[in-house]
Amino acid sequence: MDATMISANIGTKLEHLQYLPMVLAREPTLVSALGRFGPEVAASSLPSNRQREAWLADRELSALARRLNSLVPEVMASQFLVLNAAGDCIASGGFASNAEDATGVNYADREYYLAGRTGHNGRQFAVGRTTNVPGLFYSSPVFADGRFLGVVVIKMDLANPSSLVGGVDAFVTDENGVIILARDPHLIMRAVPGAKIAELSPLDRQRRYRVGNFAPVRMDRVDLAGQQAVIRWESEPNPFVLVEQARPGDILTIHVLRSLREFEAIRHDRTSLFLLLSLTGMLLVLLAGGSIIYLHRSASHRREMTRLNQTLAEANQSLQELTLTDPLTGLRNRRFLTACMPEDIATVERSHRTVAATDAVDGLKQNVDLLFLMVDLDHFKKVNDHYGHLAGDQVLQQVGEILCRAARSTDTVARVGGEEFLVVARQATGTDSQVMAERIRSAVEAHPFHIGEKEIIHCTCSVGFSVYPLLCDEISYFTWEQVVEIADQCLYAVKHSGRNGWVGIVPDQESLRLKGQPLPVDISALVRAGILPTISSLNQPVKWDAEEALKTGEQPKVGNEASMGGT
Repeated sequence: MDATMISANIGTKLEHLQYLPMVLAREPTLVSALGRFGPEVAASSLPSNRQREAWLADRELSALARRLNSLVPEVMASQFLVLNAAGDCIASGGFASNAEDATGVNYADREYYLAGRTGHNGRQFAVGRTTNVPGLFYSSPVFADGRFLGVVVIKMDLANPSSLVGGVDAFVTDENGVIILARDPHLIMRAVPGAKIAELSPLDRQRRYRVGNFAPVRMDRVDLAGQQAVIRWESEPNPFVLVEQARPGDILTIHVLRSLREFEAIRHDRTSLFLLLSLTGMLLVLLAGGSIIYLHRSASHRREMTRLNQTLAEANQSLQELTLTDPLTGLRNRRFLTACMPEDIATVERSHRTVAATDAVDGLKQNVDLLFLMVDLDHFKKVNDHYGHLAGDQVLQQVGEILCRAARSTDTVARVGGEEFLVVARQATGTDSQVMAERIRSAVEAHPFHIGEKEIIHCTCSVGFSVYPLLCDEISYFTWEQVVEIADQCLYAVKHSGRNGWVGIVPDQESLRLKGQPLPVDISALVRAGILPTISSLNQPVKWDAEEALKTGEQPKVGNEASMGGT
């Protein structure tokens, strides 16, 4: 089992933990309980045991605790915590005894709580404050009428690490480089070289891990035949191949070790040969025999080394592929775009120079440009709120499939945000942009999104696009990142103008007036000045910001482009 397989194994077991807090954060009984405390509540001044008794005796809070306890057998979570706006746990579930019950305990210093205060989902590895059992915590903030009321937290105990890493030489580190999972229990709570744990104060270490010192593991890098992933591990005599994989969007990094025992065998054979030659002296027959044995074994070892290098190269290739892929949709991600775009830009620039040098037809009419189309689902939050995040994920996966069908085989489709996608069309022209934008818009609008066995919803999208280069006579004057920023502003112009449409900016002779303009800037100002030519599918003037939409009395509609009724 390699790093990819272990990562997938851990991901399968942890994936739904990230969604459960989001679902619970919208449960009416939980929101009602937190609403009693409100956003301005102060942390309890009572000792935790006395506060626990008081809240366990409260009818509404005890009912919530029973509800949380009933959920424990149904999911993989070990415990549930409901924290008010001050960080006090007002209800909990899954604790073995009253002594371990977290009710009444304050968690305002935990990162998963602090993330909630800023409106973000949180995740953290820590040792349980009342159980002393290490675990992974996932959290989601609770809001009502735009007010922060608290945080709902789910924990998975890590009392049995081998259940996740399996029976292989593997270990898992958290974001601070501390080993939290390993087949070898002696590795737990040790740190990898260069770990961030050294930057934490002694108090923070004690609060999170209940440990003050983290002995480093020995991982000395060895440059062996150009393979930097070969290390000396602890006191082992043989070198190891180390494959590491950071789980996308998570705090965990998977490390898999594979012993290269063949090196020890090679050293052993060389020693044996030396003794053989020394003892035989002038016995040529034995000398020849020993040489034959050595040559035979050396060839075998060379073949084994070739195989191991190939295995390492394949593992690195698989790891590289994972880092360039969005795990939910299977599409490319931002990292892929950053890696590949310089080559694409160089190709475009060479093509434009060729067109100019050969006096070919105007470069704008040649298929040599790059077209960037930003695509964003309309009112996607309402889908998540109404049907849940699992349904939202299904919608995103289907949108990815729609975009791949709409794109050409030479194009790239990437997921660059929550519900935001970027299509990079190669060898395109300005006229291609309108055709492709409308193809995407109409395909999303017509698609029945299946989110359950018999449940179908319909969604729409907004599309903004622009073409690289903006200046044909000075190709690299504006970067491709600036062109993507323009496409993004076009996308939000569609949002402000009613959604379910497209707006684009493509170069023409007037674009030469862009020279000297600092980009990215307020696109609306350049449009009004006639510097940037725009095209649009909208049957009304384009509104470039929310303030402009309000001035014209056009409130962006909510819900009419995302029909959420089952059919």
